[in-house]
Amino acid sequence: MDLGTVADRLAQAVRKQWDEEAAVRRMNDPYPLPVAWCAADADPVEPWSLLTQVARA
Repeated sequence: MDLGTVADRLAQAVRKQWDEEAAVRRMNDPYPLPVAWCAADADPVEPWSLLTQVARA
């Protein structure tokens, strides 16, 4: 079996397990909850110089 086939089978098994778990926990009953999303900042990381300064303090 090649690596791609193994990866596909693993993905199918994980998906099946997650779907079954969601059904047991009634996650979408009676319907999925609406969720609002917003984009993250373009640069969510502090500058490297600040990180090294804090690490040394």
